[in-house]
Amino acid sequence: MPNVMTCNRIASVSAEPPRLAISIRPARYTHTLIQDSGEFVINIPTRDQETLTDYLGVVTGRNEDKIVIAGLTLEPALKIKNPLRKRSS
Repeated sequence: MPNVMTCNRIASVSAEPPRLAISIRPARYTHTLIQDSGEFVINIPTRDQETLTDYLGVVTGRNEDKIVIAGLTLEPALKIKNPLRKRSS
């Protein structure tokens, strides 16, 4: 099942090629999903998405479908199995 979360443990590792390092505690639902799929997608929120990112970081997807509740739309990715969050127009 797709899930979204807010991650505040991020570090830039290199510019070329562009790489980020993230840290997610093993107890987190998202950690299990990433371990099982071997994939994840990073979306960088805009400033006006502060309330959304707060919600996505406080509520666990283990107990509710945050994607539906937040009104997010997903779309297929081109290179991985996990879907992407559809960009707003």
